Amino acid sequence: MRECDVKVIQADGKWLVVNKFTDAVLATCDSNSAAWRWIDRNSGAGQADYDRHYRIRNSERFS
Repeated sequence: MRECDVKVIQADGKWLVVNKFTDAVLATCDSNSAAWRWIDRNSGAGQADYDRHYRIRNSERFS
């Protein structure tokens, strides 16, 4: 799994890490930052430069 293959969405007060292609929920987290930490730990590339720019693009807007 690459970081660009997932997205983070908010639902029912939780943050979900979702596969962009299958819509399968990969993880449920208490915060946006916890969701991205989960992605960092579980993606093949982690914090690689070619994946970092997808973070804002893949995150839902939040206040």
